Amino acid sequence: MLKHIRRRIARTISEPAADLPADLVYAPPLGMTPIAPDEVWTSDAPLAVAVHPPGTPRAIARPAPLFHDDPGGVGLLPDAGAYTFTLPPVFCVAARRVLQVGFRSYVTRDGLLFDDESHAPGAEQDRFAAAILSSDPFRNEYTGLAAGARPGAFRIDAPSRPVERLDGGTVSLASLEGPNYGSFLFRVVPKLIGCEAWPGDWRVLTPWLGRTMIDLLGMLGLGEDRLVLQRRDVVYDLERAAIPSFRAAHAMLDAETVAFYDEIGARYADPAAGERIFVSRRGWNPEGSGARVMLNEAEIAAALEAAGFETILPHEMSMAEQIRRFASARIVVGAAGSAMFNTVFCRAGTIVVDIESEPHWIVAHMNLFGSRGLSYGIFEGETLNRDWNVPHKPFWVDAKALLGRIRSL
Repeated sequence: MLKHIRRRIARTISEPAADLPADLVYAPPLGMTPIAPDEVWTSDAPLAVAVHPPGTPRAIARPAPLFHDDPGGVGLLPDAGAYTFTLPPVFCVAARRVLQVGFRSYVTRDGLLFDDESHAPGAEQDRFAAAILSSDPFRNEYTGLAAGARPGAFRIDAPSRPVERLDGGTVSLASLEGPNYGSFLFRVVPKLIGCEAWPGDWRVLTPWLGRTMIDLLGMLGLGEDRLVLQRRDVVYDLERAAIPSFRAAHAMLDAETVAFYDEIGARYADPAAGERIFVSRRGWNPEGSGARVMLNEAEIAAALEAAGFETILPHEMSMAEQIRRFASARIVVGAAGSAMFNTVFCRAGTIVVDIESEPHWIVAHMNLFGSRGLSYGIFEGETLNRDWNVPHKPFWVDAKALLGRIRSL
């Protein structure tokens, strides 16, 4: 079936939207024409938005970690306190004849540009514009957008790229860095909340997903026959589109997302298991390099196994087995990375020992663990040098200090 999905992706048409205006301007979704949630599927408006009740900003708290250990004095995390983030309301955009470009941007025939977030005027919109106009393709989100002819405007060069037209209705699950497993779990999967109400004849445009990610969508009710896997170099011409918003800004999971993951985990968990697992990255090296390797992992694994832990290799497991192991765990120890995002399936109160080796993503990981209701702590590893302009360095962990901390839990 996956081959069938890929064949569908290869279909393109040669006449892109020649009727696009020269300049595009940003339109925040929360400022669009309001409609009721059930009108998303029937609205004839070119562009409208259904705001999830109560339609007000959401304050989500991240508790402080149980501990923050830095035995090598690396200093990755100067402030490890509690924090409260305010997130915008959840929404879903309904659009007709809209083009999707890059990771998650949308362009209308009358010259509007938006994505799955509603960036507030001022600093937020300035950051959005700076990223979209960056010469770095990743920061640009592979949109290919450039500065327009007038201040504050953007330009799209659609004719230079293949275009695929999707007739009928399409739910777009696209989001920033969607093909990345961790991003998939906190950016894409929460968009499925309420998917039982989606019309059965609407296809679902998803990021280019791996096998286990497609399996998870199937477990949640989206069969492969409905999926179209997105290629970031293709412009998608959507006849009708429903575009759910990104719910978890800053990796903060809202109450509905926590309940959603509670339900998924409960299907597979063994509440009596109380497992103690060490999450290993051994053998997971898709880029063919030694990036972010725990240099003394064998020592750490042996010490933890002697303390009653089981070493698991999530990248060698089925999706169902990954969910079962994390949902059944009492203590999870692992180095920061995609596999540790499986903690979304853990039960509230599960202890998570997060081994961090560089500063770039610690706060996002803390936000995820804390908003999920996990009892998390940060343990710093050490790299050969501390030039953080170069990410994904090999590192090692103070085994004695780590075991001392775990025995204290």
